[in-house]
Amino acid sequence: MKIFRFLMFACVCFLGMAALGGCGKKGAPLPPLKDETILTRPSDLSVSVSGNRAILKWDYQSNTKDGAPQVQGFEVSVAVKGPKACQGCPLVFKALVRVPMPKTAHEMTLEPESTYYLRVQALGPDRIKGPYSKTVSIRMKQDQPQ
Repeated sequence: MKIFRFLMFACVCFLGMAALGGCGKKGAPLPPLKDETILTRPSDLSVSVSGNRAILKWDYQSNTKDGAPQVQGFEVSVAVKGPKACQGCPLVFKALVRVPMPKTAHEMTLEPESTYYLRVQALGPDRIKGPYSKTVSIRMKQDQPQ
């Protein structure tokens, strides 16, 4: 009987710890987004390459609805596939840089034998992010002039 009680107590303790183990530190609550508070998507994303330097440019038209947040800047995200990257693997985008308003361009250095995938999204107040632009790609070759 004592063994049964001990096993039941141990099971209850284990389940209690497992249930509480899923709780983590929560961030500050974000306000719900309404259509008029959504930032618009950057458009006309283009890239020009000269040697191992690339200039990424985009256009941005602000949301003109009342109550729309003001754009504070842009976040450029990049995914890079090197010469040894697996074919068919998904792209993993990482934030590369935040560009403050009113700039709508970013210059970067490229490595040979790599393919770069770039996209941009608008940033607003209170961590509001707009949708991503289309993705553009740059393929650098080994014999590309420097």
